[in-house]
Amino acid sequence: MDDDLDQDGFVLAEDCDDNNPDINPDATEEPYNGIDDDCDPTTLDDDLDQDGFPLAEDCDDNNPNINPDVVEEPYNGIDDDCNPETLDDDLDQDGFPLANDCDDTDPEIFPSGDEIPYNGIDDDCNPATLDDDLDQDGFVLADDCDDNNSDINPNVVEEPYNGIDDDCDPATLDDDLDQDGYPLADDCDDNNSDINPDATEEPYNGIDDDCDPTTLDDDLDQDGFPLAEDCDDNNSDINPDATEEPYNGIDDDCDPATLDDDLDQDGYPLADDCDDNNSAINPDVTEEPYNGIDDDCDPATLDDDLDEDGFLFADDCDDTNAEINPDATDIPDNGIDEDCDGEDSVTSSVELSKTGIEIYPIPATDIINIKIEGQIDFQASIFDLDGRLIQTSVNESQLQVHNMPDGIFLLEIKDLKSGQRIVEKIVVVR
Repeated sequence: MDDDLDQDGFVLAEDCDDNNPDINPDATEEPYNGIDDDCDPTTLDDDLDQDGFPLAEDCDDNNPNINPDVVEEPYNGIDDDCNPETLDDDLDQDGFPLANDCDDTDPEIFPSGDEIPYNGIDDDCNPATLDDDLDQDGFVLADDCDDNNSDINPNVVEEPYNGIDDDCDPATLDDDLDQDGYPLADDCDDNNSDINPDATEEPYNGIDDDCDPTTLDDDLDQDGFPLAEDCDDNNSDINPDATEEPYNGIDDDCDPATLDDDLDQDGYPLADDCDDNNSAINPDVTEEPYNGIDDDCDPATLDDDLDEDGFLFADDCDDTNAEINPDATDIPDNGIDEDCDGEDSVTSSVELSKTGIEIYPIPATDIINIKIEGQIDFQASIFDLDGRLIQTSVNESQLQVHNMPDGIFLLEIKDLKSGQRIVEKIVVVR
């Protein structure tokens, strides 16, 4: 035979290998055998996907998107770059594929990892494991000062004195609410800045200003009486149980009705009243002589020895005349007993006791009549029963008694020449 040596029905002009009957235009190209089985160069034997890489280098020669020059696309289950060392899954090599690993780029994040709170990362790939707002009170750590206690968050009302910032607001006071520098442990009223251990106790306000119970607020003198009942709460000797001590200028018993001065209520204190227990004795009273009392509280007003002759009324027969007293020399026949011996020295023998004297009426209302026999000079004097002289007259036969009070009086008739005298009782009535 001169042609179609392989007897495949194709001459050499059509048969690219006329020695092999399996190679001819009717044959099916068998890729990757290095033979042009169908004698058609356009029918590919290698690099079927025309990506520039033969099968020896191309892990998928049917897909031009898979070859050594392609960038591996992770998690598609394809070896895009035909390099088994280029990871398609479990990129962080933590042993967990993407299906189980919430971050396949970080080997510290995987299902069996430890959740680290507040890092914004689901470290253990479990959304149920809290990363923030651990106490589930609705506030993240950035807003919650204690994310482990749901009772502590910005919506809670601050509970003072528990040592906790309940509302997560340092400006809301937990202690020293009155801002006086003292916590409740040292401050007896933490709502009032004027009450604290540094304050000065203000007595009688019913408040423990200095938070010290030993600092007295009332009954400062400790006599058992508060100020409301004690007129001097700084002196324990002055209180309602004390006995009033007169004349000390102090209301000892706190009772204004208990007199401290002017005990006799005559309007004069003791300094001006010589007897503050007798209202009839004071500077406004008229001195009553011979009663042994300084009625007007004036020692210069005489009570006895009115004539200042050195003899008291008891020894002086005329205490109004300093010339008449027991030391005086009697002048005869002048009707005066100058030496108070009971009679006047006389040169005559007239005896008054033997002279007829009539005194009437008794009792008298307006006038006392005196009728004496003979001619003598006489002095008539009326005294009260205490020896006080009421009136006196000389040679008057009528004595006016209409201004005298009712009572019994003594009428003395005295012979002015001999000094002899008689005394009769008279009665005055109205």
